[in-house]
Amino acid sequence: MARVEVFAFTVRDHTGKVITITKLATAEFIAKADGAAILGKMRKVDESLLDRFGQVVLDPATLAAKLLRELDAEGEAEAPSGLNRREMATLAQAGLVTASMAAPGLTRYCITERGRQFVRDLLS
Repeated sequence: MARVEVFAFTVRDHTGKVITITKLATAEFIAKADGAAILGKMRKVDESLLDRFGQVVLDPATLAAKLLRELDAEGEAEAPSGLNRREMATLAQAGLVTASMAAPGLTRYCITERGRQFVRDLLS
């Protein structure tokens, strides 16, 4: 797959205040958002990590990304079904992990190849 450059960027809100967006995006996405790329925050990532709009599928500055890094070190993990439910659902929706029932009230999470690519490109 091809590698693409993505950047953190800034935009102005309705009051003119500058807001930093940490969810990395392509230069095309940033231009459409009337933003400004932060050149020092550029990363090259596999294009499979982008959504259809040009942003990475997950903000690397979130708790979900931290959990993904931990799962990468383990390969798979079992956890009570309610533990970090929102973050784990975010990872599953992005295709970074799979989730299955291990036992009643216990969910098994396994990192996908896309999840491993995300860790290599954005969390290392």
